[in-house]
Amino acid sequence: MKYIDFINFKFQTHQKILKLVKFSQSLFFQADFYSEREIVPVETVCGDLVFPRENVQSVLSEKYNLLIDTISKDEVTSIEEQTREQAQCGKWFKERENRITASNFHRIVKRKAAITEKFILSIMKPKPFTSKATSYGRNNELKARNLYVQTAGHHVHDCGFVINPRYPFIGATPDAKICDNGVTGIMEIKCPFSQRENLITDAMQGADFCLELSENGPRLKSNHDYFIQVQGQLLVTGSQFCDFVVYTKKDIHIERIYPDKAVMQDILDKLADFYFDHVHF
Repeated sequence: MKYIDFINFKFQTHQKILKLVKFSQSLFFQADFYSEREIVPVETVCGDLVFPRENVQSVLSEKYNLLIDTISKDEVTSIEEQTREQAQCGKWFKERENRITASNFHRIVKRKAAITEKFILSIMKPKPFTSKATSYGRNNELKARNLYVQTAGHHVHDCGFVINPRYPFIGATPDAKICDNGVTGIMEIKCPFSQRENLITDAMQGADFCLELSENGPRLKSNHDYFIQVQGQLLVTGSQFCDFVVYTKKDIHIERIYPDKAVMQDILDKLADFYFDHVHF
């Protein structure tokens, strides 16, 4: 496994790798500048790209057994392949409907108020939503993805909507699949509109920012909504890791996050309680 310390990009020049440093749980990278040069294919081995993977960290819930095997492995593989255009694909919206999706996991996991019909509909039948922040994120996701390829050197593949036959009432759409020397992971990209002009270190001054400073550099806060989203994606896809990417116009942060069985168990239990108590009677 490769761990990158710091890599700096100067416009119209080459990349400079200072050294490899192994951190306890993360791949940390920051770039002061970057060049939008053409992406050159990297030399790395691709693993099995079929999702969901058989997850050694798989967790159990008595309630979800009521739905297990209601959708086959062949069906979920086909759905993932057919929905790789994501929001540009009608089937992507169809398959997401009536399932709890990873971007909404935190709303259920952290919910303190009573469960209302309005809340249930917002989860199971969400209406399309567009804002300056969401438009900025979509428009800059490819830049972040390309810079990731330049720096991390791993193959990146499109990913569709993933359903796990073990938990067919939930689903996830990671931003990409990652191949790191034969090991298949996922990528989640965030392009925060409010911090678009800032360095990561400056962005962390904001209390609501998703990253905090640790002894090994910035890392995703374990109590943040995005942490629940990432762990939920790892649960659904069965992936061995997620490279979490935060991109601004001046900086990028890449952090490798691994499955946390206790967190995934808590997520699944609360999602199952919500689904079987309020949706599937």
